[in-house]
Amino acid sequence: MAVYESIPYSDYGSSSTTNTPGLPEPGYVGGRVRSCMGNILPTSAPVAGDIGYLFRIPSNARILQLFIEMDDQGGATTTVDIGVYNAADLAIVDINLYGSALDGATAFSRSDVRHETLNHNTMGQKIWQDLGLSADPNTIYVIAATWLVVATGIAGDISFACMYTVD
Repeated sequence: MAVYESIPYSDYGSSSTTNTPGLPEPGYVGGRVRSCMGNILPTSAPVAGDIGYLFRIPSNARILQLFIEMDDQGGATTTVDIGVYNAADLAIVDINLYGSALDGATAFSRSDVRHETLNHNTMGQKIWQDLGLSADPNTIYVIAATWLVVATGIAGDISFACMYTVD
């Protein structure tokens, strides 16, 4: 009989061979779930390359869900990337880590894009791990939307809701 263990079960002191309960790292089991939500309401129609900064988040956060919602674009083609920027200088870290060319041609209602570009096996990773870094830079990142293609006369409204843990 094979025995398979999840990361929180095996990495933190619990084992099917010792049957010893471990203390899970905060955020894997238990911890406080935090949330942030809001809207980007451009004052004029966005153009390709425009950036909408959604929210700041620490590099050690585990994003559980990242919902993005766009208005129905009336069949017009409007696409956005959802990525990570450095909060200190707003430099691009990964322009499409959480969403690549999300299509607003039809309304998508509260789509969870947490795994839109990342494999489901990244569940539970911290942002710095999602970025492929070898260590936590202990910094603040900005999750942002970057418009790639914008149809003429489109408002470009984006709503978001994020659930994450840091402890």
